[in-house]
Amino acid sequence: KNTDIFRAVATYYRETKDYKGAIETLKNAPRKTPEILADLGFTYELHGDKKEAAEAYSQAANAAPKQITLQLSAAQALIPKVFATETSSARRAGFDSSR
Repeated sequence: KNTDIFRAVATYYRETKDYKGAIETLKNAPRKTPEILADLGFTYELHGDKKEAAEAYSQAANAAPKQITLQLSAAQALIPKVFATETSSARRAGFDSSR
């Protein structure tokens, strides 16, 4: 089935800042193509849900390993998560960057 209509409807929802509507539309697409997953990641990002954005971008990148733009989107979405983990680990270990 053609997923372009789902992407178009989701784009409309994003443009009107109805991110929940866009997310639901993309989740209901009959196939989770790399493009649908990337749109889902972008929409989660706009909605402020960084964890879900990173997951969707990673799924898109894994589904299309030769599409460099998807690889970059996944990497960029994961960077804050990696830094947050490293910062938390450093604080637990007794390091404080404010000193």
